[in-house]
Amino acid sequence: MKKKVLTVLALVPLALGTIGYLFSGERTTSAIYAAVALYFTSPISDAYNAYIEIARWTAPLVTATAILRALQNVWESLRNRVALFGKKNSVSVYSDMDSRIRFGKDVSAIYPGDKLKKYAHEHIIMFSTDEMNLQFYEKHKKELAGKKVYIGVRDIECCFLNPLEDVTVFDINGAIARIEMLPFC
Repeated sequence: MKKKVLTVLALVPLALGTIGYLFSGERTTSAIYAAVALYFTSPISDAYNAYIEIARWTAPLVTATAILRALQNVWESLRNRVALFGKKNSVSVYSDMDSRIRFGKDVSAIYPGDKLKKYAHEHIIMFSTDEMNLQFYEKHKKELAGKKVYIGVRDIECCFLNPLEDVTVFDINGAIARIEMLPFC
């Protein structure tokens, strides 16, 4: 949904620029070409009206946002790779919740949300529903082959799931219940 809205918003300057250039007397193909050029801050016509002016200011914003978004994805991937580089005990925790698992000092962990990071040695799948956990595993089954995978379940009894090679299914609620509580001082 969010991607669709962003795509539509990214096309608004194109539409406004095309309309503006059409009103200024340009042919359709020339109007579209001139509107596309606005994304790269290269107006190719001296035509001016409110539509062109709005497109002239918003199109470069769309371009800058797209570049920053791409750089953000590259930076995030690079940061995760560096965090796990050369670590034998590297874990990737997949979840749609903002929760962190406390690991020992010798374990490096990343939390990439729902994006698979296959360079981790072990993978923990803990989405908010069992269905999402199993769907994520099925979607990335080939990439996870040969790696240790832990799938958390809440509602499904672990014994009812078919055993899978290198996959450990655990009860999230049971694991939480076994955590030792520290006394309040």
